[in-house]
Amino acid sequence: MSIKRCCSVAVIVLMVFFSLCCGAFAVSDAPFDAQSHIVDEGMLFTLDDEGEWAEVKGAKVEEEDIQGEKIYWLAVNPGAHEIYKGWQGGIYFFDDDGEFISMVEKEDAERTFVQFSPDGEQFILSSGTYVDREYLLYDLGSPRLKKTFYGIGLAWLDSNRFAFTLIDTPKGARYEGADFSGWLPVVVYNSAADSLTTVVEATKTEDFLMERIDGGTRELVITKFSVADEKDWAEENRKIEEIRVPAP
Repeated sequence: MSIKRCCSVAVIVLMVFFSLCCGAFAVSDAPFDAQSHIVDEGMLFTLDDEGEWAEVKGAKVEEEDIQGEKIYWLAVNPGAHEIYKGWQGGIYFFDDDGEFISMVEKEDAERTFVQFSPDGEQFILSSGTYVDREYLLYDLGSPRLKKTFYGIGLAWLDSNRFAFTLIDTPKGARYEGADFSGWLPVVVYNSAADSLTTVVEATKTEDFLMERIDGGTRELVITKFSVADEKDWAEENRKIEEIRVPAP
C-alpha cells in the first residue's frame, strides 16, 4: 500500500480488530462495507478475515483525473461476477485517497459510461444506443437523481452546463422506420439554474446532431441535416453540413 494510506489504513485496521473481538464483523460473503474497501494505485482492496488488506482480483477500477486529483469508480454487476457477491449492483465512487464517496444503483452498470463535470462535483451516467441514450445527472456526493434526459452527443461546457442533442419525442419520428424517435434540436442544460436553453431549433426540414465543443473557440460543433421538403426525410435525400454555434 502507498505511504499516503498509512494513517487511514491503521485506523481501519484497529476498527476491524475491535469488531472482530466483539464478534460483530464478518468479511466472507459480506455486502459492500465502505470501511473495509479501499482503492490504491488503481486497484481495489478489501479486508480479509485476518484484518489484512487483500487485492480483489478481477475488479476493474476506472479513473478520471479532475484538476490534478483522481476520482475512481467501479461498475458492479453481482450476478455476473463472483467477486461482487453480496454487493448491490451499480456504480461505486472513490476519492483521490481511495476512500468511498457514494454509490448509485444501476442494473446495467457495466454498460454505463460516466461523464464528470470539469470540477468533478457532478456526473452524468450515460447508457443506451447511439440513437437513444439515457442521461442521468447526479451530484458526486449524493445518490439522489437530479435530472433525466434522452438524447445523444453530450459534452460538458463548464462545471454546471452541458450541451447535447435532445430527442424531442413528442413531435414524433420524421418517418416510419426512422433511426430517431423524434426531432433533434441542440440544447444546453444549466444545473445551477435548472434551465434548458435551445441553441438550434429543429424544424420541419432541419435536424441537428451535437458533435463536440471546440477547445479553442468554445463553439459548439454541430452536424446539420436538412431537406427541401418534409417528404424527403423518408427518401434520405438530405444535405449534410457542419455548423458552429457560440455557446449561450
